[in-house]
Amino acid sequence: MTITIHLAACAAVGLSAPILSLASSRPVPGDVALVIAPPWVAREAIVAAAGGQPVGPSSMPLGLLAQSDSPDFADNLRSAGAWFVADGRPVALLCGVST
Repeated sequence: MTITIHLAACAAVGLSAPILSLASSRPVPGDVALVIAPPWVAREAIVAAAGGQPVGPSSMPLGLLAQSDSPDFADNLRSAGAWFVADGRPVALLCGVST
């Protein structure tokens, strides 16, 4: 029983590390941002309202990769309705998006 709890704790820590790393990274102005928004809004409209443009695949659930040269892009995305904005370069690399 103790080993099961220990293994579960190790798995939780191991799986949460990449998520926390992504969550703590702010997007670089001019580079790709990962935009997470509610499913009931048009993510493309949030990006356009923030002064950016979508890049890469547009079929990710809840998410979208976007780009803008504005230094306030992340703040503008949050003001336009995004739940979460992070550095999108790791996700863009996984999706094969080149900017």
